[in-house]
Amino acid sequence: MEERAVATHDKNNKIKKLGLDHPPVTLAAKIFCHATEHYRQRQESVPVAHKNKETENKNDDNQVGVVPDQQMLEGHFLWSLCGDADDLEALEIGVVPASTTIQAQQRQSNTTTSGTTTTRYCCTLDPLYQYLKRSLQLTKTEQETLSLSFLHMLASKTARNAFGIRTQSPFKPYYASLLRKYGRDSDAHKSHMQQVAMALSSCSSNNKNTTKLERGMDRLVEEKVAPWITGIFTLTAYMNHSCEPNAMVVNQEFVYAHIDLVAKRDILPGEEILISYIQGVQQQKSTNQRRRELQAKYLFTCGCSKCTSS
Repeated sequence: MEERAVATHDKNNKIKKLGLDHPPVTLAAKIFCHATEHYRQRQESVPVAHKNKETENKNDDNQVGVVPDQQMLEGHFLWSLCGDADDLEALEIGVVPASTTIQAQQRQSNTTTSGTTTTRYCCTLDPLYQYLKRSLQLTKTEQETLSLSFLHMLASKTARNAFGIRTQSPFKPYYASLLRKYGRDSDAHKSHMQQVAMALSSCSSNNKNTTKLERGMDRLVEEKVAPWITGIFTLTAYMNHSCEPNAMVVNQEFVYAHIDLVAKRDILPGEEILISYIQGVQQQKSTNQRRRELQAKYLFTCGCSKCTSS
């Protein structure tokens, strides 16, 4: 059990060092892998003569083209979504190099105590990029297009356009089906519960082997197989924000790869569908608080009717 706990701890540390503890970064890494596959398929389909011509024209100053990072997304739905490689620091996603942290702390210790000075860290996904580069065996030519900057841009786009959703826990439906099939406290029901208890106790470093379900054990299932994840839903990602939206995203318990968009009031023909990027009690905050949150998470100052009329 101790060995299992150490292995889990090491794995969590590795995930954090790579920046994968941020769901948008995990999604960006997956898109990066798909982009690599797409790039290689495209390269295989290009005739050799055309490749040579592209190489000759690569440094042609008269050639009007798109930067390599953008070429990878051209025609993809991510192409028109907001998010640039330079947004990473403002969004505060990724990891902070140790040298940068030390320098920032030294700068902070030399500032005045007026309380107005804030320290900004330089965030990067370079550890994750190095890991992907090794795993995908990127060549030097591929790295020119599938670059660190490209990964940063993907992470910025996912952070600014994705929805945070929780996957559905299988434990409650499973337990309900057992009750329906065998009845409570039947021998078959007790046997299945013993197996579940043993499986859950083996996943925990705090519990010894047990054949009895204990309070809170079902949370272990949710931690393992029902985590919070990030997903980009194409149409919803294009919708603008309003602090007084006419529609809302509901039932964000991810089950069948879709979310529901429900009108909050009658929407007139031709009227823009607006949703709120902030949820729950956040919507009830003051104008300045809402604007600060939107600026921090989505990098824009809200100019909706509710904010401008306050």
